[in-house]
Amino acid sequence: MKKIFIFLFTVAVSVTAFSQSSAILDAVLYHKNQELDKAKLEIDKAVVHEKTKADPQAWYQKGVIYTDLSRTEKPEFASLAPNALMDAYDAFKKAKELDPAQGQYYKLAETKLKELYPDFINKGADEYNTEKVKEAYTKFKIAQELNPNDTSGYIYGCYAAETLGDDENLKKYVDKLVSLNYKSQEFYRTRIYLEQDPAKKLTILKEAETAYPGSELLIEIAGDVYSEQGKYQEALKEYQKLVTLMPENVAALTKVAIQYEKLQQTDKALETYDRILKLDNFHFIANYNKAIIYFEKGKAENEKVHKLSVDEYHKQGKAMEEEVNKLFATAYSHASAALKLTNDDDDQKNINLMISEINKIIKK
Repeated sequence: MKKIFIFLFTVAVSVTAFSQSSAILDAVLYHKNQELDKAKLEIDKAVVHEKTKADPQAWYQKGVIYTDLSRTEKPEFASLAPNALMDAYDAFKKAKELDPAQGQYYKLAETKLKELYPDFINKGADEYNTEKVKEAYTKFKIAQELNPNDTSGYIYGCYAAETLGDDENLKKYVDKLVSLNYKSQEFYRTRIYLEQDPAKKLTILKEAETAYPGSELLIEIAGDVYSEQGKYQEALKEYQKLVTLMPENVAALTKVAIQYEKLQQTDKALETYDRILKLDNFHFIANYNKAIIYFEKGKAENEKVHKLSVDEYHKQGKAMEEEVNKLFATAYSHASAALKLTNDDDDQKNINLMISEINKIIKK
């Protein structure tokens, strides 16, 4: 009787052990037959079962099945796990965690994780393009972890970080890309934007110009850098280069006009704004800035009239007042046009104040 008992006990243990791993085996077989719905059902059981939830094989197989669920084009399978890619990633990470000796399933999971790199890049790009920037950012960070020596994860990470205003990580990604010897015009733009030291900013600019001579983007960036540093004449030269390349580009012409204003060359600024308005009569900045220039000219001329002596006034006062009225009339015209072209509260307030002051002066 004793021998029979031992035999029966051994059989019972074997059957129990088999039943514990049968869910994993069934999941593998269903997956092999591309029955992903049934494979998912079985592997989901295995990773929560008391006897197999700590088995790295169970989690590895979950990662494999969920990877295919994330890649399937069959809607009936895709709908089973909306976050399949993240679930696959978590499952492979769990398999590694449960195999601290770095045995078979640790190594298999490590390989499969690396294979998920393009999936996270593509998924992140899709989310970014549909304005799910935070979700995309998470995918790009994981991509960086999976393949730390490839540039794509950091490039996309830069886009997301910049969009979200995460300058701290943006700087880290930029530094990493520099260490990977990555170069592009947009990347140089980001580096220049991030650099706070004026001298270093100019050094990066020179490096960019050497790498991409004649680049319209970098010519514009050079103008922006010089203008930011108060080097208005240098900025003007860069923007003029841009206008030479793109003579009807309103944005470039606007930058030229603004530099003329900063250099107190208002007549040239007005000529440039006139050129802009011939291309785009509804250009807000051109109308607004012309209004300001003529308004200030009108006030200056009006002050001169008030300082005339009686004899001087009799000789030239009337002609000067006519000139003042013309200046204010021009300012009024452009201010009225600008007012119709903006919804900004501050702009509207400033324009209305200008118009009100013009009306008061003219009535006097």
